[in-house]
Amino acid sequence: MNKPPNFLIDLVVFQVAWFACVLGSATEYPFLFPFAGFLFVLCRIATTRRFRSSFPFLLAAVALGMVGDSLLVHLEMLAFYADPTVGGAPLWMIFLWANFGLMLRPLFSWFLQNNSRCLIGFGLGGLIAYASGWQLERLAFTSDWTSAIAIATEWAIAGLILRQLHHKYRNIHQ
Repeated sequence: MNKPPNFLIDLVVFQVAWFACVLGSATEYPFLFPFAGFLFVLCRIATTRRFRSSFPFLLAAVALGMVGDSLLVHLEMLAFYADPTVGGAPLWMIFLWANFGLMLRPLFSWFLQNNSRCLIGFGLGGLIAYASGWQLERLAFTSDWTSAIAIATEWAIAGLILRQLHHKYRNIHQ
């Protein structure tokens, strides 16, 4: 379990990286700030010696995010205001998913402990994060309610997959 001071540090690092990705994507250097945010999270993971336990979640989150977001773009449920993209998902969003994967266990382990918390927490949390991105004009829900349901579903499915991975790798120390 992540102790309170470490939890707060992890939370601040994650939020700084989130803003670097989302707001940085609107600058002259749309790749620089998301990359810097990722390096910030990576440094935190390295200094706490959690890279080995976080690596499977990094890979899984990036894959889930790229597939899920690209699918939502192709289904015209979601639109991003950024280039370049990989299959429809912008690079800043891929960095966000990478950051999420690296910080999954230190910040979100409570949600990974049972299916209900996982479905509700990740479904609502993902929807709130994307709605925040919409308010910051970095993405758009192309169909208000349908898009919201699709995004919540994407995140709920991703959460359940990450929960299974969490249990598979439970012996790798956090």
